[in-house]
Amino acid sequence: MSRMFQSSGDLIADRRYEYAQSASADGDHAAAADLLQQTLELAPGWPPAWFALGEARLALKDADGARKAYERCRALDPADEQGAGVALAALGASAEAPSSMSAGYVRNLFDQYAERFDHHLTRHLGYRGPELIVATLTRACAIEGVRPPFQRALDLGCGTGLLGEALGEMAKTLEGVDLSPRMLRMAKKRGCYDRLAEAEMLAFLAASESQHYDLITAADVFVYAGDLAPVLAAAARALKPRGLIAFSIQSTDAADHVLGSERRFSHHPAYVEKSLRESGFSIVRNEPTSTRMENSKPVPGAIFVATKKR
Repeated sequence: MSRMFQSSGDLIADRRYEYAQSASADGDHAAAADLLQQTLELAPGWPPAWFALGEARLALKDADGARKAYERCRALDPADEQGAGVALAALGASAEAPSSMSAGYVRNLFDQYAERFDHHLTRHLGYRGPELIVATLTRACAIEGVRPPFQRALDLGCGTGLLGEALGEMAKTLEGVDLSPRMLRMAKKRGCYDRLAEAEMLAFLAASESQHYDLITAADVFVYAGDLAPVLAAAARALKPRGLIAFSIQSTDAADHVLGSERRFSHHPAYVEKSLRESGFSIVRNEPTSTRMENSKPVPGAIFVATKKR
């Protein structure tokens, strides 16, 4: 996946970097690696080129070379906006996986993905997260005796608005929050949100009025956070008593949470249940399902709906 362009300050280095990105997109990773090494001779302190070199070497199955490039990028990019720390953890080249991904990395990732996000998810990955969440939420409402529409709903990591659109008239007022301004522009075009905010979800929840919402949703969002305790606790504070939270996870039976080679977190359902209970929720539904495909195979997952205890 190509990155949002950030100039090195050297026009020749920039041009070689762009050639390298084109070569990589065409599948010629050897040419890309060669061009990136030339780029770094001109701009040795430029993190995007080091990260791209790591990606090219990884595609060439040179794990040690990729590790060295990612480590150099990480040293030059303390905020990890390129995502080298995530790449190293996914490669098994760091002592431990990060508990979450940096805001800068997630913002950059989705800013460059925004224009083709919907098409890629629905056409290539068979993504069904929003409709599965809405279906599970509907069943949970019947169990809890809740009759939509919800007065105030919040869509965490709303992206381009796929879940907001799927919710339809289930919410009288719907807010969306996302890190990526380009994704938010796409969501605005859908016209299904009453308010959109550019913010990191934990910061947004912390700044929200206590007991303000009666529904919080998150579709394909928690794959970018390992430790779910902070966001679930913040969501509980923002929800009214008996308010609902509905979200999808990518599941694993290996550990509480695992960062996979595709650079997404998977969570053990038992860990999610424990985190929900410790955050003050009662679980209404835990439905194993797959929301997307990867390499033509269903990715194991689950939809959770929980209610905030009184």
